Amino acid sequence: MTKASELAERIAEVTGLEQTTVARYARFAREGGYVSQSGRGNSAARMQPLDAVNLLACVLVNGVAQEAPAQIQRVMEMDVGSRDADHLDDRHLSPEEHKALKKLFPIVFNRRHTLHELLIEAMELAVMNPERFEEIFYGSHIYFSSDEYDAFIDFQIRTDENPLNAKSFSLTYAHHDFQKRSEYFRRSTQLSFTGIARIGAVLAKP
Repeated sequence: MTKASELAERIAEVTGLEQTTVARYARFAREGGYVSQSGRGNSAARMQPLDAVNLLACVLVNGVAQEAPAQIQRVMEMDVGSRDADHLDDRHLSPEEHKALKKLFPIVFNRRHTLHELLIEAMELAVMNPERFEEIFYGSHIYFSSDEYDAFIDFQIRTDENPLNAKSFSLTYAHHDFQKRSEYFRRSTQLSFTGIARIGAVLAKP
């Protein structure tokens, strides 16, 4: 069973933040109802993909820990750009590759979804088979800008066993209501899909 402290430790590892910093974010996210409440010992809450995504959402923004609930909510409102979604199918995929990708990661074909929803689906995939997830999405990254609440995801997806056959495409997400950032925010940060795989591995622990 993965405890909140273990999840915070792994997120600190993959983001390069101090574990104490991530723990502060987790505290305020938990108080805001975005991370499962934990008891002690055997009664401690088991961390789920949603808990990991919510904690990632506020540390990617990397602002003031007390603002974690508001930052998570803003990430939940970041929509995929309509132009990206409308042109997603025009990636010169063969019918077999198109079918394989749609079965593997269907949300990217959804014309209306948020960054938060995509991260949940990615985390759930990672929990199911962390090693395979890392193989398929090796080289994929999320680039997050705190200046205007936008995110660019560069996908490198292997639909077969040949690493030379990786398919590339991107999606851009933005928050509809720009708000001036505080002086505490880093301008940008990034997270690799390998990092998501490693978070999935700790969540998958029995």
